[in-house]
Amino acid sequence: AGEAGAGFRANPRAAVIDPPTVQVSGPAGIVSRLTAIRTAPIDLAWAEKDVVSVVKLAPPADRLLTVRPEEVKATLRLEEIEMARTLTGVPVLMKGCPADAQCSIDPPEIAVRVEGAGPVVRKLAAKVPENLVFVDLAAQAAAGDNLVRIQTLSVRGVALTAMPAVAKFAIVRKAAAPSAP
Repeated sequence: AGEAGAGFRANPRAAVIDPPTVQVSGPAGIVSRLTAIRTAPIDLAWAEKDVVSVVKLAPPADRLLTVRPEEVKATLRLEEIEMARTLTGVPVLMKGCPADAQCSIDPPEIAVRVEGAGPVVRKLAAKVPENLVFVDLAAQAAAGDNLVRIQTLSVRGVALTAMPAVAKFAIVRKAAAPSAP
């Protein structure tokens, strides 16, 4: 019952039940039709690691059956899944602004699409590194078109897409202090 944490899902085929078999007693005609006994629901709410739970067995509604033992230990294995998130308001860091200039970038904040392993995506979404997206103005000053490609930090396990992929920049040289006569 419930959803595992973001970036994870339970794999029912990898569940381990201990003991793996139980004894069912009752009329032969009813018992012979049984192929499985269900457990009570196991709460997965926001789980980020395997869930181990002692749960009651939920035999069919027929009161003529008894099940022994009445509880089993269930281990539900969680597996990572790919996920995607869009981070908004990510500041664009400016690198390479000349010491004698004032630099600006438009837009100063962008959205970043993050796709990949769930735990890595969640970690980035929880705490965005200040240098996740940046522009390098050092080589752009001479280009003349005032456009610069927005670059992303390399993060293992995810793909990052800057939105937009380019920004306008301005470099305004500071006026030199007048020399004394």
